[in-house]
Amino acid sequence: MTGGRILGSRQQIVTNEFNSAKHDFPAVDSTRVRYILAALPRSGSTLLGRTLWGTGLAGAPAEYLNPVNMSDFYDRWGSFSLPALVKRILDEGLRTYSSLKHLPLERYLELLMRHRTSPNGVFGTKVHYHQITGLLERRVELDELLDEPKYLQILRRDHLRQAISHLRAEQTNQWSAGKEAEAEPRYDFEALRRKLTGIGVREEEWNRYFAARGIEPFRTTYEELIADFEGTIRAILDFLEIDHGGVDIGAPPMQKQADELTEEWVERYRGEAVAAGIELPEPASA
Repeated sequence: MTGGRILGSRQQIVTNEFNSAKHDFPAVDSTRVRYILAALPRSGSTLLGRTLWGTGLAGAPAEYLNPVNMSDFYDRWGSFSLPALVKRILDEGLRTYSSLKHLPLERYLELLMRHRTSPNGVFGTKVHYHQITGLLERRVELDELLDEPKYLQILRRDHLRQAISHLRAEQTNQWSAGKEAEAEPRYDFEALRRKLTGIGVREEEWNRYFAARGIEPFRTTYEELIADFEGTIRAILDFLEIDHGGVDIGAPPMQKQADELTEEWVERYRGEAVAAGIELPEPASA
């Protein structure tokens, strides 16, 4: 969500309302549980993160290493004099860390943990693999900065519907239900084929990352989450060693975006793939 507010003589752009102070927890001095939600585009990671946040027990796992979100926090806290860099991020939509190598990441994470840790001492962040590699290129290990965090991973068994969801979101800039589309979605066989390849590559990247570090994450799928919403969330809270006996999980906080057009694209892609002799994607497993 984009908006603006006047601070002194300049206008500050807030790219995401969830980055504002009203969504902070009361400030804390320490954390007892830290975790990373290993994300893939359109896998259900936002739904999972918002639900965990909504429990009030599992921190506020948002995408804090996205440079556009980082610009909100750096500008908001006023601890860093980076107006030129912030403006460049907002104007150019930077998505890599090549221009962020001089940011004091340790201080940024320190402030995040102070303001985004739930009262029971739990801090979480959502991370895409390309953000991990951006840090590694700077010889920064997120595991070290967060002191060996736990990992959650959510995948989506149906790669084709995941690819369709991603393509439609990019084309329309409609990343969640309730947000008005800015353009009409356009079926594109080759674009969907590239998305399907990318999903497989990203899953394998995360697998290699976990294997190289001896990490055994809690794994679930979007399909499992939807089929047993409360049970899956409670299993994750158990994995994080969070007492959740009195919490009401409630219904999913986000609406499903798939519709009849999604199903039309599924059938069209399958038909065109078969005609072209292209292998259809196999369902992924958690």
